[in-house]
Amino acid sequence: MHLLQGIYFAEDIGKSDQYCEVDAKYQHECELHRKLYGQHHRHPGNVCYVLVCRVALGYPAVTTSFGKTAKHRDTHEPLFPLGYRELAQIPGDTSVYDSLIVATGGSVGRFREFVTFHGENVCPAYLLAFQRA
Repeated sequence: MHLLQGIYFAEDIGKSDQYCEVDAKYQHECELHRKLYGQHHRHPGNVCYVLVCRVALGYPAVTTSFGKTAKHRDTHEPLFPLGYRELAQIPGDTSVYDSLIVATGGSVGRFREFVTFHGENVCPAYLLAFQRA
């Protein structure tokens, strides 16, 4: 499977958790640790982090398949005619799709994903720290 060169988002923390690495202990040289922990809050050990973001999807294309061969769910047209960073043109328009929704069904089993290819469409709102049970 080829990964698209975009910024990936999920509506379910279970999907995001698949990509999290455990932060096992406090490290003084880590800027994030110095900002989050210290005199008043101690590092809890074995913690993971995710960002909660606001994402402007614009006019999204929807697919139920992965990679460069992905096709639009409704039109069955290829979504990546030129490369992994630029979506296809919207039928009957001169614009291209703004983002991609990878819906469940087809080769996508459990979680819906959202992909944007332009960072200016993303506004991080919160950093969540969590521990796996």
